[in-house]
Amino acid sequence: MKIYWGITASRGYGRTIPHDEPVMLSAGGLWNGSGFRNKTMYWGDWVLDCGGFIALNKWGDFPFTTDQYLELIEQRKPSWAASMDYPCEPSISKGTKLTVNERIAATVEYAEYLCRKSDLIVPVLQGYELAEYEQCWRLLSSKVDVKRLALGSVCQRQSTKDIATLCWGLMQFLPPIPVHGFGVKFRALRWPECWAFFSSIDTDSWEYHARRKHLKDAEAWAIYDDMFKEIATAPRQLLLAKQT
Repeated sequence: MKIYWGITASRGYGRTIPHDEPVMLSAGGLWNGSGFRNKTMYWGDWVLDCGGFIALNKWGDFPFTTDQYLELIEQRKPSWAASMDYPCEPSISKGTKLTVNERIAATVEYAEYLCRKSDLIVPVLQGYELAEYEQCWRLLSSKVDVKRLALGSVCQRQSTKDIATLCWGLMQFLPPIPVHGFGVKFRALRWPECWAFFSSIDTDSWEYHARRKHLKDAEAWAIYDDMFKEIATAPRQLLLAKQT
């Protein structure tokens, strides 16, 4: 299991997160209204998220085009970049006029275009209910040769058992390819279904913890790094069991 530490575009972290650690940056946070601001990246292994959740919450849609996003990827050359996607959490559904079906269709359309233009793009699977993810997968896999996948609309889920149940359900129809989970809670990784399903996750909870506890960034990151290491070495059952 690999973890990418989420960082905010407007801040530094050069002395906070060791430079041999992988990090994730949101393109939405880089957008300044007319283009993407430059940001010094101290880390050799970093990935770019399109910032779909930010885009829908803040602007109602992406403020930048697919070609502008591709230009950013070409200029900055992350390890990989998530395709532009439309989150389907109920909380975000209030801020957009698009139905879940329309968001799934748009997510697949973006993935098809971006994957055709860049080998660094990892397509995103969207939905909220299991049947919606399966619908997205059928459409996506008919248009894109998917060798790696990122799972959206997970970070707002509060029940770790629900996340584990979702992972089990997804394993029933997805091929055995690497899957990245956006914002998966550390607690969920204690479930063997989640640990077996995800090959990587990202989190910016460490930064929220720093603000809430009035800690220095380096202190908060060290706490979360220790927490992840403890979870990574925890014993787990060898066989998966469907949760009821």
